[in-house]
Amino acid sequence: MRWILVVTLSALFATPALAVPGCGDGAGKATFGSGPMANPRFIERVADRLSLSPEQVDTLQGVATTHRDAMQALVGQHKEAMCEFFELMPDDPNYAVATATAGQAAATLAAASVDLVAQLRTDFQAVLTEEQYAEWQIVREEFVQRMVERKERRRGNRDAKRQR
Repeated sequence: MRWILVVTLSALFATPALAVPGCGDGAGKATFGSGPMANPRFIERVADRLSLSPEQVDTLQGVATTHRDAMQALVGQHKEAMCEFFELMPDDPNYAVATATAGQAAATLAAASVDLVAQLRTDFQAVLTEEQYAEWQIVREEFVQRMVERKERRRGNRDAKRQR
């Protein structure tokens, strides 16, 4: 439940950063859908670590491509909706309605992206054997731990800069 809240809040806070600089001109292009599963090296590393068969590798590459394309489509929809919203001015009579509509659209798209990630994980797990999935859980936990450590280091660097 906590991760749904985190994803939703992340989507809402990331919206201005994604939409404002690049509305209409292609600048500030969102890079969602280019995460680990989109990287061919990721699949290769997973294949080595989990001893995947060539058929499993091909299946995972197909799963990654399908989900990446779907996620990029969601991001495109979100960016389009936010660009329309940011074109409005607060003195516009439709501003309150547009704000509510944009908030609902952001929540809907965030929920759709969470569903898509859940489906990706399900599809990914379906390709693996029980032993491979157990090893995958270990790999994933190691990845999460590395991300936490990186975040702490960044936070420490940021705090050190503020004290100067």
